[in-house]
Amino acid sequence: MQNEEGYEVLNIHTKPKISSQPLPDFHQPPPWQGTVLKVSGVMNIILLVTLVTLSAFVSPKETSTQRQCPADWKSDGGKCYWFSNVTDKKSWNESIEFCAEMKSNLTTIQEMCDLGFIWSQIPASKYYWIGLHIPKSRGNWTWLDGSALDWSLFHVNPPGGMDTCAALSRDGIYQSNCRGENPWICQQ
Repeated sequence: MQNEEGYEVLNIHTKPKISSQPLPDFHQPPPWQGTVLKVSGVMNIILLVTLVTLSAFVSPKETSTQRQCPADWKSDGGKCYWFSNVTDKKSWNESIEFCAEMKSNLTTIQEMCDLGFIWSQIPASKYYWIGLHIPKSRGNWTWLDGSALDWSLFHVNPPGGMDTCAALSRDGIYQSNCRGENPWICQQ
């Protein structure tokens, strides 16, 4: 059908509304969800307070890698080291006696991390007595505690003869006459 001006008139019929109730809003959370969030928030706060309280009581005063060393000693890996002054020199046996007076012994190196720490503490091109020697009773490199040298850690250059002692420098471990004089390293 056309109107007076010649335009087509469209009669569009809309369907009647089925219900007068508003459609549900799917963007609103269900009412129980707010309660769950509040309860979980309170539980998190309780857990946090419990954790902080327990950590205050359980915090260790000293672990196996921490040790209180005497004054002038250096701590590493649960061990205490004392390095003599570069200008102080003694024979290997005198060094043992000095360490014994300090309730210690010449250092024993059983792990690569011990060796790395000691190397970081000594000056280049200086030799220090350590607790490694070839005793007269047997012909193998032996630590003062009686354990054998672990050849996978390092080699002694050159191999020594009977009654030979080891001196450590930053570029290796060397055999030396036990009566010679060097600075030394004590270990507790």
